[in-house]
Amino acid sequence: MIIKWVLRHIGACLAKDDNTPKEGYLYYNDALRHHERRRAFNISELKRLAALAVQQKEDDVASFEKLAEGGFNRSFKITMRDGFQFVARIPYPVTEPKSLLVASEVATIDFLRSHGIPVPKIYSYSAVADNPAGTEYIFMELVQGQNLGDIWFTLSEQERITLVTKLVQLESRLFGLQFPASGSLYYYDDLPAHDNPVIVPSPSSTRCFCLGPGTSLGLWNGKRLHLPVERGPCPYFTEDFNELEEIHQVQHAELFRKRQLHYLYVKLTAEKNPEHYDALTYHFSTLRRQVFHRASDPWKGDNMTLKADLVTLSRNWGELTGDARIPCPIFFSRDESSECLRLARQQSDADKQFQACQEAIGVANEGWVPVEYYDEAKGRERKLQADALDAAETEEERVRINENWIFDDFCEEDYT
Repeated sequence: MIIKWVLRHIGACLAKDDNTPKEGYLYYNDALRHHERRRAFNISELKRLAALAVQQKEDDVASFEKLAEGGFNRSFKITMRDGFQFVARIPYPVTEPKSLLVASEVATIDFLRSHGIPVPKIYSYSAVADNPAGTEYIFMELVQGQNLGDIWFTLSEQERITLVTKLVQLESRLFGLQFPASGSLYYYDDLPAHDNPVIVPSPSSTRCFCLGPGTSLGLWNGKRLHLPVERGPCPYFTEDFNELEEIHQVQHAELFRKRQLHYLYVKLTAEKNPEHYDALTYHFSTLRRQVFHRASDPWKGDNMTLKADLVTLSRNWGELTGDARIPCPIFFSRDESSECLRLARQQSDADKQFQACQEAIGVANEGWVPVEYYDEAKGRERKLQADALDAAETEEERVRINENWIFDDFCEEDYT
């Protein structure tokens, strides 16, 4: 999680202005996406708070201009009268869990800086919107430089090798950081005690770090935001372990022991017995992971992918377990298995076709297209639809294509 954050945030922002999202459009449900991202806040108060963050006065703010629209935040560049520049970032209203995300990002940046990782300096922040500006915010150092995407194809082979080498070296340093549990990083005093924070030692910071609930989108997306479920940190011992009944102590300790043993075994096997470690990574390991990763897909409207994985698992159960005498706990008839795999192939083909259509008109994930390319993409999309209608073999097929066009708006209620 920390590695992903660093790689996502290294680089400079592109300059824009005003407080309305104009950097791009979403090809379908664009109005809904923009409504989710529209944030009303007190600009004067945000400027005042920004000036205080760098020990200056509000009158010292010379300019306040928009930098960029990101996936989760809107960024502004603030220039002071003495020429000093820094960044203000505020999350969109739809970004959840806002307070945890802001608090975790700030703590993560500080934690990385305390270990010598080159990340921007934080000047001030608010993890809640209950402040004069009326929004959560982060004031941070402006990273100077060029957007890598703008110059990548002009770099020489040696320059690309040098860049990737530095990234791998950075990853190596990140992997060397040790954590006592899994979860997202926070300052200890930013996290409620009932979230069972796990202290993370850091020798060169003035504040105490801890691990708390994970902020991965999949844990909070849609209606999951309101589910009363554990989101980390894990594994951990409950604070009242000594007060639990003996049977619960045994269960809790056994859960921790099994998790610890698993990670110790994998790590030490890779170091001490690489031949055996290689054997552990054969292709059925991928299938086993897929079953767990796709367990939530039916709640996203995809009932087929997980079932197809389970069919494949049941067909290879003997090889997977290494003992044909152990019965598979799930069963599909031959006809059901064949039909499921046939539909899964069709769905996979449809997904590939949809991706090809997105690439053909220049649309990214979730329909995002830069504003300067919107009209051009719209023209390609109209031609694509016309070609699809011309290729229809019956009037009924033409009606279905027209009424269910893949780039039209649709109701998302059933998918949240």
